[in-house]
Amino acid sequence: MTDQIEWSLGMSDEDFVEASKPLFQKKFLNLHEACCLLAKEDPAKREAEGRIVGEGFWEQESTYSDDYDQTSRPFRAALEAIKTKATDERPWQIPLTALEVPTKIQNGKDVLINTRTFMKWAIEQFEGQVGWIVAAERAYEERRKKNSPSFLINKPEAVSKEISRRNAFKQMMNELGKKAGKLSDRELGWKLAARIKEEDFHAKSETLRKKIAIWRKQLKTG
Repeated sequence: MTDQIEWSLGMSDEDFVEASKPLFQKKFLNLHEACCLLAKEDPAKREAEGRIVGEGFWEQESTYSDDYDQTSRPFRAALEAIKTKATDERPWQIPLTALEVPTKIQNGKDVLINTRTFMKWAIEQFEGQVGWIVAAERAYEERRKKNSPSFLINKPEAVSKEISRRNAFKQMMNELGKKAGKLSDRELGWKLAARIKEEDFHAKSETLRKKIAIWRKQLKTG
């Protein structure tokens, strides 16, 4: 069982794959979780101890570093990748895009990234140094091919694209909470289009806007 596996830099790839499975099943990770995975640390335990990755980054951005914290290097690298994305000089670089990046980043929990994009970016960024992430991606592909119903990211072929979009919309609304009520259908369409742009059920914001008016009413009526 995953709760019996001890997180550490010395843990085997097999143990890491098993312990990290619930996190890699998520569609999105925050940078606290992502950087903990790169350092083989338990994100929940670290948060419970009050050691959130990147805590106080905004106040000390120019000097932020901690040589004794294995998450510092990936945290800075991820923020830089989100900021610069791919460039003409490095067209091969996998861009690490975030759903939203606040002006003031207090800690890693403020930035949400696509889980699959993060895995690909991390493997390229730290080539040859993160074998446990490579192993986790292989395990992901194996589960995806088997169409495991317990693997949340995978969508059975019988489920239509519209249902997938609606489910993504419902999840987004839950995450936005009260903020959702202040946003127009068009604004929500932009957000949803950005959120699902890497999925096989992606759609243009204007297409989504027309559906969102209906979906909002459905949510209100239950």
